[in-house]
Formats: sequence, C-alpha cells, structure tokens
Amino acid sequence: MCLGAAKRAALHLRPCYQIDATWAQHQHFGAVFLLVGQDANNHSVLLCYGHAGNESAATWKWFLQQSKEALGTNPGGHWDILDNDKVVMLSDRDKGLWKAVSTQLSQAHHFRCLKHLQRNVKGTFGAKKSKRYMPAVKGMMYALTEGQFNQNRDALREEPLGEQIWQYLTTGNPPAPEAGGSQRAPRMPASDCWLMHWVAWRVPDGRRLFGTYTTNNAEGLNQVLKEARRRMPLQAMMYIAQWMRDQFNKGRARFQTFLGQPRTARLPPVVVKRCHRSSRKAQNKLTMPVQNIVDTAAAASGDVQSESLFPTTRHVTLPKTVEEPTCSCNVYKQYGVPCSHMWKLATVMGIDPYTLVVPELTTPVSLAAYDAATPVLITLNVATLEQRPLGTPGVRPPKGKPQGSRFASFGEDYRRMRGGKEWTCGRCQVKSTDMVHPHYSTTCTCKLPPVSALTRAGAPAAWEALAPGALGAGGAGAARGTRARGGDAAAAAGGAGDTAAARAAAAARAAPGAAAEGEGRRVRRRTEVQRAVAGAAAAAAAGAAGAGAAAGAVRRSGRRTRGVRSSGNHGGGAGGGAGAAARGRVSRR
Repeated sequence: MCLGAAKRAALHLRPCYQIDATWAQHQHFGAVFLLVGQDANNHSVLLCYGHAGNESAATWKWFLQQSKEALGTNPGGHWDILDNDKVVMLSDRDKGLWKAVSTQLSQAHHFRCLKHLQRNVKGTFGAKKSKRYMPAVKGMMYALTEGQFNQNRDALREEPLGEQIWQYLTTGNPPAPEAGGSQRAPRMPASDCWLMHWVAWRVPDGRRLFGTYTTNNAEGLNQVLKEARRRMPLQAMMYIAQWMRDQFNKGRARFQTFLGQPRTARLPPVVVKRCHRSSRKAQNKLTMPVQNIVDTAAAASGDVQSESLFPTTRHVTLPKTVEEPTCSCNVYKQYGVPCSHMWKLATVMGIDPYTLVVPELTTPVSLAAYDAATPVLITLNVATLEQRPLGTPGVRPPKGKPQGSRFASFGEDYRRMRGGKEWTCGRCQVKSTDMVHPHYSTTCTCKLPPVSALTRAGAPAAWEALAPGALGAGGAGAARGTRARGGDAAAAAGGAGDTAAARAAAAARAAPGAAAEGEGRRVRRRTEVQRAVAGAAAAAAAGAAGAGAAAGAVRRSGRRTRGVRSSGNHGGGAGGGAGAAARGRVSRR
C-alpha cells in the first residue's frame, strides 16, 4: 500500500531509502515489509508497506515491484523515483534480497547496513577478541578516502585473525571452526562482498549516503508499528495509514516551526549542527592557510593543508555554476555538507558556506514535501473491500507460534536489547547497566567462596544461641542432644522439657545436612532454613515452653527441604503443649 501523500512527498526527499521486513504477530503470521525515506532532519518517512506470507526472494521481488509502480516517475516522466542513477538502497543481508534489488531496481545502488555486517564479523570471530580487530574493521567501512581505507586494512592484517577477517569480508567464505570461525557464520555471495557495497568511499559517483550507514530508521519503525503487527493484514494496513496521516501532520508543523526561527530558517537543526562542526574546525586552526588559490569566472579552487598527525593537502573546488563543489576528503560527496577545508576556502573567497549545502537537506525543500503530502484523506473502508486475492506470492508462512519479541540476530548480544535497563547477575547478584561490558551469569568472573545454607549472614549467631549457657533449663538437654550425634536425644535430656529441646536441636542439626546436600540450588530454600534456625534459637532462649515451638519451627523447615517428618513424641508440661500447638499449625497448613 502506498498513499498518495507519500507519493507526492517522495519527490522532495533525499534519494536514499531503507528497506526492511519484520514478522507479524497475528494468528496467520507472515511478514510486514517497509520502504522508508528521510527528511532533512533525519526523521523517518514511511513511503510503502505491504504484507506477505514470509520473507523470501519471491516476496521481496513482489514488494519492490509494487513499490516501484506505486511511486511512479517524476512529473516529467524521465526517471523512476526508486530506480535511477542517484538512488541508494540500504538493507540488511537477508536471503533473496540481493537478487530482488538487482532485478527490480537495476539502476539503484545497493548498500549494506554496516551495523549488521559488524555483528556478522563479531559472531564469526568472537566478541571477546573484537576489541583488537573491530576498530580496524570499522575504519575500513567508514573510510572516505583510499588512504584511510588502506591504512585500516594494513592495521587489520597485523592482527592474529586479520587475514581471515579480510577474506571473509571480501569473499564471503567464513573460516572453518578449527581455524577460529563459528559454525553459525553466514556465507555471503561473492557479488555481495564487493567493496562498493560496504565501503563508503567506493560508492559510485553521483550517489550520496547523506551520513546514513545503517537501517536504523526502518528498524525503529518496526517497534513503533508493533500494534499494527498484532492486527490482521487489512486492519493493519488501515492502522498504518492513519498513523502515516498523523506523522505527515506532525512533520509539517515541525518544519513550519523551523522556518519561523532565524537559526533554522534555511537549514534544520541536524544540518546546522554539522555545519557548526565544520566551522569550528576551520576556526580552531585545524586547517592551515589556503594555498594556490585560483579564482576564475567558472570556479574558485585552492589547496588547504590539514593540521593533523599526518598532514595532508586537500584540493577544494567551488564552482560558480550549477555544478556541485568538490573536496578530495570526500566528506561533501557523502554527507552533502561542507567540510572544514571547503568552509575555509569559502570564507577566504567571501562565499557564504551555508549556501553550499545540497538542496535535499534544506528546510524549504522538506517543508515542500510535507505540504505536498497534507492533507491526507483516507477513504479506505476495510468492511467494504471485496474478498479476492491481493496478488501476493503463493508462499507459506513459517510453522510455529508467532513470536512476541524479537530474537537476537547473529552476533548480537541480547542483553543490549534491554535499552539501558538494570539487570542482576544470577551468579553474584551484582546489579549492572553497563552496555559496553555487560555483566551477567555467563560473563561473570567474580570469585565466590563456598556458601551453604547455614554460613550465610545471621546463621552462625543463631547457632551460638543454642549453646548450653544460653538456653537455660532446656539448654543442657539441647546441647547433650546435639553432642549425641544420632543418639537418643530423649535419654540425653534431663526431663520432659529437655526432650523437646533436644529434638529441636537434633532436627536443626539435620537441616544443615539437607542444605549442604542441596548446595548450589535455589536461594529460596536457603532463606527458609535460615529463618527456621533463627526462630528456633529465639524460642529456645525463652525457656522450656519455647522449646516445643522451636521443634515445630525446625520441623516445618525440614518438611520444606528434605521432607523431615513433623510428627513425634512431645514432652509433657508447658513444653509438650507448645509442641502440640506447633504440630497443629503444621497439620492445618
């Protein structure tokens, strides 16, 4: 589905699009396809969306063909909006997507999402070693000149796994597990590994990435449209159409606000921030004075020497015609914003550097896109649609229950998907929010002493309370029963009250053995034993009457841990009555 508002707005957006698909969550399953553009302030603009049985080469060809026909051509009919020599299409490395783009969008340049490629490298060669090789890998991907690329490539080859990583990036063949690779490493087609598909400086001339190297905008819409993914296909289409109407209205109001402010009347805040960065570099002596200035009627040119660790000279040309300015650093080629060298030469020549920004990144052009899109009139009524095939490929959705949350992709740490929330290590109970070095049970290296249920805090003091001097009249019997080590506790006790106390001590002595036998199990069981021991000590210290309650408390903990029998003989008098009352509470529970 493509709204007329999206078709009119696409004429004014930057020619750099993102495509992605996500799983639907309704009872019939399937996949939801998205084609996303961007305005001058890097906000997402949904152009086309669709629904099919699964994500495959057939469904991708169908979606791109329908999107190409829906968006159409420019007003003069000279070129297609999606398929011309200026379009860059960003996507992940989904199976079948490469063939679909090369077939349906033959003139567009297909660039890979660098974030997905970095995860593939991490998952193939190990995340623990990534601190050594990932800086060089990222340096190659984001390099804007051949010199920067060669410098990072040489640095990568000096690493132990550098040669294997280079072969993987350029040939698509992952190394064998015995050579340091992963068994789950995806194999990439050789044509998919050409440098022009994942290195910034090898993007063909005339095409521009505008600083977009990932499919983050499309991935973000997958989460924003989570409610639509839970609905049936036609209802989801209607929900997304209404959401798009609200987004077009918000975008129009946003750029009208930019146009009314002097600071953002010409350029939106994101572009102004990048221009200020170039201005600071030019003013803070990060560039040397301009040399070899040539000013003609056609253009002004000069050499600007960078003041850096490795000084280099950049040649800048500022045409006075409709041609675009150029700089050998290639920053303007990829971003569309003047670099510090171009800013320096323009200041010397008396040219306003802000006028060098490409039109796609200006406030009036993006406002024209939203003006053309609004007002959005939605006349679709799902109830009146005819029950006929929608023309999607005859593919079968995957088996199983639709998943509620996204699984971590290859090479992705699922802990980082928590969005900065705090979690607790299941091994050492340490709380952490560190996303760079996540701390959880599988990465925990903390040294922990051997711990049993009765060596926790508070348990030793409870056992000390059972000493003969602390128990009073029943304490001697309890102590003798404890030292008897399996003997008759009643015979060791001096009376009926001592008998209950001795049984309490014997049962409490059996509790450590049960906890030691189950050492390493859940913390809940250990906590129950601690509470039982503390209750027994407090009750025994109160006298013979408390000894019966102590026996009942310990027997309750034994039943929960090892199933210690809670019935037995209780002494007479106050101690026996308390024990019977405790036994009655256990039976009622």
